[in-house]
Amino acid sequence: MTIMDKKVVEGALKSAPESSTAHDRVYVAQLNKDKMEIAGFYMEHPLRKNVEYTNEANELTTKFVEFNGAEFFIRVSVNPDCVYLRLDDVRGSEVVKSFLFNLN
Repeated sequence: MTIMDKKVVEGALKSAPESSTAHDRVYVAQLNKDKMEIAGFYMEHPLRKNVEYTNEANELTTKFVEFNGAEFFIRVSVNPDCVYLRLDDVRGSEVVKSFLFNLN
């Protein structure tokens, strides 16, 4: 994961982000200058999704799809003490990989 662009604007989110309970998800953590977590939430994984479709028998079916790449955005109300943003690639209860970004 890489940050392609970031925009910091004044204001507040209209609602808190929905926390995903999916098996494959991304944990978004705000960290202070000492890299201690001060806030976080789970979001749907942009590369791994369950997709519903109609099969040959005209029945609704679910299929797991994994993409090679995707652009996505994160909208978060940043805590004033937040210096870093960490994204954890989570499968089940296991963190597969973490990405750390400096917000300054």
